[in-house]
Amino acid sequence: MMTADMSDENEREYSTRVQTCTDTPGDKDFPMMHEDMIRKTKTNPGLVNTALTVSLRKFHGTLDEVRHRHPLLVGKSIAITRKIGFSDVIMPGEVRNDFYFSIHRGDFEKGKKTAQKNVEARVVVLDDKGNEMKECLSAGSGELNGDEYKSFIMYHHNKTVWNEIVKICLPIDQFPLCHVRFEFRHCSTQKPKHLFSFGFIRLHDGVTIRDGKHELILYK
Repeated sequence: MMTADMSDENEREYSTRVQTCTDTPGDKDFPMMHEDMIRKTKTNPGLVNTALTVSLRKFHGTLDEVRHRHPLLVGKSIAITRKIGFSDVIMPGEVRNDFYFSIHRGDFEKGKKTAQKNVEARVVVLDDKGNEMKECLSAGSGELNGDEYKSFIMYHHNKTVWNEIVKICLPIDQFPLCHVRFEFRHCSTQKPKHLFSFGFIRLHDGVTIRDGKHELILYK
């Protein structure tokens, strides 16, 4: 992992090897590979002679001040990631209504198939009339919000682990009326995607749903 003293404003470069998990059946270790690397529970030499180099530089001051001093380095196209939570001083008129959820894992039956499924999870937000909300799902800073979110697909794996985090961006007045629907499809190379299961969770039930793990009942 990349660790160093960043107490000054000098630019520093860090290199890390590109990791691979193609030696494991179905790439099942991919979602937790970073955790294994941090805990050093598994060793993976990575791809030989293949590395990712990242340059880091720390700036002091507000965003406007940094842009004024370094207009070429910090332009309008730079993605801004806000810190989760409020600052120590909350300014008048500052409103924030971010809701994050993590698609952790799913356990699915093989059914009558001889091979396990290739499962894709699709996420949409619907209002109380069943209409899909537009441009309310964000997969990260720097990208436009989307109407839906689709996970990566694990090949032949019925106990898929995704660990993907998505942010819901909704006006405060619409938040209590909406729910999140999770759709699961089997993806075949020869046939169209087949919806085989779905589940949902309300964003508000008198109060905002609690932080923590939630197990959803899936319907066929």
